[in-house]
Amino acid sequence: MKHNKLLTVLLVSSIACGGTVLSVQAQESDNENTTVLSDVQVTGKKIVTPAKEAANTMADPVDARLAVPESSKIATETFTQEDIEKMHPKDILELIQNGMGLNVMRYGAKGYCKVETRGGDEIGYIIDGVWLPETQASRMLMNLPVDMIESITFCRDASILTMGPVASFAQTNVKSGAPAQGYIIITTMTPTKSVDKAKVSYGTFNAEKASYVHGDKIGDTGYYTLGYAKDKTDGMDGWNNSQNLNTYLFKIGDKGKDWVANMTLLYNEGDVHNKAYFNSVADSYALNITPANKLALGGFLPIKTTVLAMNAAKKWDEHHTTDFSFGWSSVDSYRWALNGDPITKKAGGFYERDYLRQLNLGHTLDYGRDKLKFGTQLMWFDSPTGLGAYGGGPREEELYGFYLYGERKATDKVILDVSARLDKKHITSGIGKYLAGSTSIAYDRLFGDMWEGNSVSTSVGAAYQINKVYKATARLGYSQQADNDFALVENNEKLGDEKRIKYETGVEANYSKVLNASLTAFYYDIDNARVATGNKYYESWDTSYSYPVYSYTARDLQRRGFELGLHGDLTDHFGYKASYAYFTSSDALDNSRTPHNLYNIALNYKNKDISANLMLHHNSQYRGTSSGVNAGSGTDFNMDRVTTIDININKELNANTTLTLFGNNITDQRYATGMYVYDTGATYGVQISKEF
Repeated sequence: MKHNKLLTVLLVSSIACGGTVLSVQAQESDNENTTVLSDVQVTGKKIVTPAKEAANTMADPVDARLAVPESSKIATETFTQEDIEKMHPKDILELIQNGMGLNVMRYGAKGYCKVETRGGDEIGYIIDGVWLPETQASRMLMNLPVDMIESITFCRDASILTMGPVASFAQTNVKSGAPAQGYIIITTMTPTKSVDKAKVSYGTFNAEKASYVHGDKIGDTGYYTLGYAKDKTDGMDGWNNSQNLNTYLFKIGDKGKDWVANMTLLYNEGDVHNKAYFNSVADSYALNITPANKLALGGFLPIKTTVLAMNAAKKWDEHHTTDFSFGWSSVDSYRWALNGDPITKKAGGFYERDYLRQLNLGHTLDYGRDKLKFGTQLMWFDSPTGLGAYGGGPREEELYGFYLYGERKATDKVILDVSARLDKKHITSGIGKYLAGSTSIAYDRLFGDMWEGNSVSTSVGAAYQINKVYKATARLGYSQQADNDFALVENNEKLGDEKRIKYETGVEANYSKVLNASLTAFYYDIDNARVATGNKYYESWDTSYSYPVYSYTARDLQRRGFELGLHGDLTDHFGYKASYAYFTSSDALDNSRTPHNLYNIALNYKNKDISANLMLHHNSQYRGTSSGVNAGSGTDFNMDRVTTIDININKELNANTTLTLFGNNITDQRYATGMYVYDTGATYGVQISKEF
């Protein structure tokens, strides 16, 4: 492997700057920034300490599995419900785009979106404790109303091993050597008191939104939530981007002195038309729909998504706690197009159905300064119809994961952690093994009933609270993903296992109410990374050579970058938050697939009954692919360099009613969002929200 001095430089500079830079400006922090490292957990809501938990009740059962190691916290960002309301995002993807270093692509009929960070690969998604594969999440996220979200947490660290698989599981593309590059954790509304909230809005393209959330306590410790949301729009004329969706939420939970249990049921149904495809000529989009592209117009008519999450935990004594969760998620849709689907050759369209069941069982031993967690994740994925680019080919996979996590408070200022994970994956029915000919390919439909090689990962980390202002962290991780047998390769080449060494470090400085800063840096050394060769092949039915499949090869490469964040309140009325992320790769193809520069700026103002918020997002130009796969296959096109601005102005009409005027992309940027899909430009609207 190729190594350099980056890790040493980053570690030394982190600790050095932590002890010297701007120390004369540092002020005493509040009680949440003490010198002693507390046992802080990211619960998916807010960062809280056990001291803030009720003395006679347990924490949420998913806390144990989703707890972020202290050495990863600087690379973790949480938006609370209050933050989300300030942003007033038009959908959850716009909310995610405001996260530090996160790149969002939106596209059409075979998946709504792809979210990437630090060079791409897969992002793990978790809703109320249930892990979702990207195949499901890409179709669920666009339909999840932000009004039902209590918080969303972004973990950019690629070496957290208790949350989800490190093996590629339930994915649509052949780039299966890539492990999860971080997680997005979503928590739905959980009431702490009686609440009734209603919102109604109307905007450009006859966009109508309405939501109502009711929640209340059950006794002293229980709670329940009921929610409904409507999202309907006609879309831009001729763009085939209308939608009509309904979402229902039911959540219930209770806790006692030594037990806790909760359940969430989230259901969404409706019609979604995929945006029209635009011609791509010489890397610039023509703003007209060609006759051929008109035949491809369609959508999910209808689409139904379901997430069921059940979590429970039992504290046996002061040292032993067992947690359990069950999850069931599904997508049931009819993907329709005017000319049918060329892969399945079924006129009009076909059904896409996929289901995921999962069991999580873990145990925690807590002896104060020492913690040990171990557990297992069992998952069963079934898509009898096939999905995405592989519609018509049944898929069935099983994953058996095992993890171990240890933590040691070496001193009141130093916390060390170590973790390991093993994933074993079985394919009952595969997407079909590629068989390459001289110019064409075919599928071996008998592919399946096989075990893939083991996927393993280990990591070690350290966090050092230097003083009341500065904190420094460092992590070292290793992962190995098994070679797959169904990627299209040249001359039956064996790509070998993909191996990664991951270095991460960070420094955080809480100077004052006016200025708080964080800096995280990473360096990934990857052997046998999956990259496309650029050679095209076609299936035997594709006589017009319209749907190329690219062959893959393995290549050694290095990825590096950093994220810088600043936030604070300049006055009692004016606050800000800003972030900048930089990425580069040693491989030219890999380097072209991710924006090198991403930055976000958020400004907020509040004075008595008036408030205003402005959000600016910028990404540099990069090369996209029709599959949205970083350094993978598909038709290349330029993703434009773009800067967008969103704004909202709010007036409190009384203590319970607020009027909001909002605008998204107010500079009317018409830019590529992915896979021949364009943003529709500036949109405006008005909203009334009321609490009862």
